[in-house]
Formats: sequence, C-alpha cells, structure tokens
Amino acid sequence: EFDNVPFEAFRKTPNYNPLATPSGKIEIYSLAIAGFEYDDVPGHPVFHPPSKDNEYPLRLTSPQPGNKLHSQLQSAIEDHQYFNTVRMHPKDAISRKLQDQDQVIVCNANGSCLAQVLIASEIKQGVVSMVTGSWYAPAPDGVDISGNPNVLTKDCGTSRLGQGAAAHNVGVEVKKFHGSLSPSSH
Repeated sequence: EFDNVPFEAFRKTPNYNPLATPSGKIEIYSLAIAGFEYDDVPGHPVFHPPSKDNEYPLRLTSPQPGNKLHSQLQSAIEDHQYFNTVRMHPKDAISRKLQDQDQVIVCNANGSCLAQVLIASEIKQGVVSMVTGSWYAPAPDGVDISGNPNVLTKDCGTSRLGQGAAAHNVGVEVKKFHGSLSPSSH
C-alpha cells in the first residue's frame, strides 16, 4: 500500500482543493495549447502513429542501462570487452538469418552502429532495443563501433510544443556485419 495518494485532497474535496489549472479540475482539453494553433498539437491528446518505412521496418527503443547513468562509467574496462546488444524478437532474427550473438549493423538514413544480437522472445515482434550510454566511436567509414543508438535518432522534437527527444519513433534495419572490428577497437 502507498502512503501517498496522488491528488488525494482534490479527490476528497475538489471544490476546496482545486488543481492549478484554469478550471481547477483535470483538463483533457487546453484552451491555452489550442491557442498556439500548432498543426500537430490541437489542444487535446492526439495519437500520432509511427511512420511506416519499408526500408527501415523495425522500431528502435533505447532505454537507460541498469549499470550506468547515460555514458558515465563507459571507461570501465568491462564496457570495452563487449559490443552493445540489440534485443530482437526470434521471428525478426529468423527473417534476417541472424543468430544469437551475431555481430550486426543497426542502420537507417541517419547513421549506423555495431551491436551484438540478443534474441529475446519477450520483446515485441517488429521492435528492437539497444540501451543508451555508449560513447560515440566512429570507424573510418563512419559506422559507430561503440553501439550508440543516438547515431540512429533524428535531431527533431516530438512536437512543435514539446520539443522532447523523439527517441522511440525511430525506424531501423538490422543486418549481419561481415567486418573484422572488435569491441576493444573503441
């Protein structure tokens, strides 16, 4: 059981404990936001489906790693002994003729990086996941050998209003890498 109940006072007596909104209530529609007249933010929540791209059909997620904060501790020796992993559903791996621990290139029109496949049935088909936190380490051809998913993301905001990073709306492809780089190269 939780000690803190969100909006407890408001929920018990909303007339005496209004929220800090123009109406004092939870607002689904905002006149202020609608007043900006942004085409992508009409004043109420809107779902913008991810764009479909046949060339880069997999959706990339890039969660925070459990063993470091962003790229802090990247210089730890064990980080240099392994490639970053890209988690992939078994059916996506089979359709690309990939096996667990294959070295791959994750790419799109923005960039490319190396990783090692980790086949994981718990990840949704059509989605791949690479943790953030790798230092950018480009090879002479521009491929990031450190496995930094930031090279795959576009530098654009989520909307004209929010301007947050659009890190989970990235289309990529994963292909077997036939080169000879080692993780210690970075």
